[in-house]
Amino acid sequence: MREKILLLISLTFIFLPGISFAECPSLLTVSPDIKEYALNISSGFKSDFSIESKIKHIIKYIHGENGLNPKVFSPNGFFNLHAAFKGKNIKRIGKIKDLPKFKKPDISVIKAYAQIYNKYMVPNAREIVFAPTASDIIKHRMAFGCTHYARAFIAIAKALKLFKPEDIRYVVSSSHTDYNKACSSKGAVYDGPDTINGHQFVLLRYDNSWWFINTSNKIFEKVPAKNLDYRKQNLTVKFPSYAKNKGSGHNILLVRYIGKNFNDGTCDNSFDNLMNISVSGKIDNNVCLWPEYNR
Repeated sequence: MREKILLLISLTFIFLPGISFAECPSLLTVSPDIKEYALNISSGFKSDFSIESKIKHIIKYIHGENGLNPKVFSPNGFFNLHAAFKGKNIKRIGKIKDLPKFKKPDISVIKAYAQIYNKYMVPNAREIVFAPTASDIIKHRMAFGCTHYARAFIAIAKALKLFKPEDIRYVVSSSHTDYNKACSSKGAVYDGPDTINGHQFVLLRYDNSWWFINTSNKIFEKVPAKNLDYRKQNLTVKFPSYAKNKGSGHNILLVRYIGKNFNDGTCDNSFDNLMNISVSGKIDNNVCLWPEYNR
């Protein structure tokens, strides 16, 4: 049954209007909207700003009142909207009978979401979390998860030419508890139904050192990246702000993919792709690559 469902979803992705997931478009391309937004951010740079000061300024800006989620809309809010849209092309918000009762200031967010929804028309709400490009996110101010903030940050940094292509990279990680549950041993085949939750963030090189940067946190947070050889071991990242998140496993994140350069968005723009990346580091391989993680 699961194989039939996956086949149906795959075919849906290919023939739906808008961007085809089969084409795997670049998620980090710098569009005119990104350039304009980046210039607005850089206007706040002071002449004595170091690279780290510029990074801090960008992160503070994208989480502020002119940021990427100014209405502080939650993931559950978007999922409720998706359910209300019922797979139909949305032309007039007022025509939707089951639209959740949001406050009037949120109507602009609903309209922006509808534009992204119409562009991708994915059948499942969880898919639309991963679908938007950096351009979508910045144009519509649609960031409500780690994927969105990481993509937007990299695109902004690219637009401002702050780093060499190989010195800023997108990172996909998985929760250590979820990985262990889905992959009981190296070589096992992941076939669900377990969802492997995780976190997306950014890898940067500056001042002759590599750093993992948590772009989802409005307070600048970095940890040293002393080892990047995630393919041969369970490379861990421990952000201090997630130290108490033991229940979700976010206190210890396992690196599962590091982009080759600032153009590599990993193609994690669908739920199935992301689940495969979480167990093998590749979108087309669901075989568990790493041994079970033990502290």
